[in-house]
Amino acid sequence: MPTYSRADFDGIGEAIGKDGAEVMKYADRFESAARWYRTVHRAPERVALSVMRKKMTQIANAARKLLRHQSTGCLARISVCSPLLAWRSALSLKADALR
Repeated sequence: MPTYSRADFDGIGEAIGKDGAEVMKYADRFESAARWYRTVHRAPERVALSVMRKKMTQIANAARKLLRHQSTGCLARISVCSPLLAWRSALSLKADALR
């Protein structure tokens, strides 16, 4: 079953000032272009390592600031039951990764 109907080709032809039958000759090229367009626009953008590192540093700094404002003072004093334990482990992983 073709992707484009006769009405679609008529509409394309009308938009570019050609007859629909003349546009139908190039149906395979429309299919190829549509496939390429879908493939390109679905591909995720790759984030540069430097940008990712900068964002991770910002997150780590914000987490440290949050802990300071929560008056914990020292990361080692956070108990195991604390919800801030996830922040502590994230900060330690970040510190290890940057070394």
